[in-house]
Amino acid sequence: MSENEKQDLDDYNDEIAGRDTGRIKRFLSREARDHLEDGKDKKSIEKLSLLDILLMTDPVYAQLYSDVMEKIEEIDRAVNKALMLANQRIDDLETNLADIRERAQRLSDGTLIYKSQDGTVFSDDGILVSQQEIGDVRWKPSDPSWEERREAGEALDLAYRKKEEIEEYRDGTLQHAKDRMNDRDNPPDKEKLEELIQGLVDGQPREVRSLTEEQPSSAQSGFMKHFQSKASGQDEMPDKTEPINQPPTQETAPSSNSTVVAP
Repeated sequence: MSENEKQDLDDYNDEIAGRDTGRIKRFLSREARDHLEDGKDKKSIEKLSLLDILLMTDPVYAQLYSDVMEKIEEIDRAVNKALMLANQRIDDLETNLADIRERAQRLSDGTLIYKSQDGTVFSDDGILVSQQEIGDVRWKPSDPSWEERREAGEALDLAYRKKEEIEEYRDGTLQHAKDRMNDRDNPPDKEKLEELIQGLVDGQPREVRSLTEEQPSSAQSGFMKHFQSKASGQDEMPDKTEPINQPPTQETAPSSNSTVVAP
């Protein structure tokens, strides 16, 4: 773990424990933290990354960035838990299917067979078995039916598809958001922040959405409305998002020749 990652983890744990470390400071680089602690002159701020400059000088941007990062962390926890539950579900369904196969009747060559409610017989992979092939198989009331075997297989297939959907969201939408937020030299501007958070919220698989801290859809919608209000400048910013010991500058950079570059 790098020094920056360790500092991020320490600050995050402090926030969870209720110890005030400065909400925005957690997202600053080590260089920016040193800049604040050492009280360096204003000119030295230009040596910092554009993300650090925006966080230190633009209260609105800092608040929006913090909101997005906290939402990403919330969704990340939900994704991890959803995958854990998905794996548990798959384990249970695989155990159930293995039990069904263990109790199934077999042909002389070992082929598993199941009788449906209408008397039709199928192999384990769903191929119709003729009466001639069945031969003298003696069916028992405890034998699993074809319907039971089919439903168990469909449930397992569905569980795998749901897991894949969560993984695709994690490796695609969520990872893209993380990468953009961590691009310190080309951070997303306010419009891109809104697009990122909208994509994260809208694209969540059902299993992830049900585990986020704001479970009801109305709460999700309320979060987006509040975020969009902040982004448009209609929402009054709290005092804690005032510039961090720096004089006010232009909205996107400390000087006229510095701009936020959109991807």
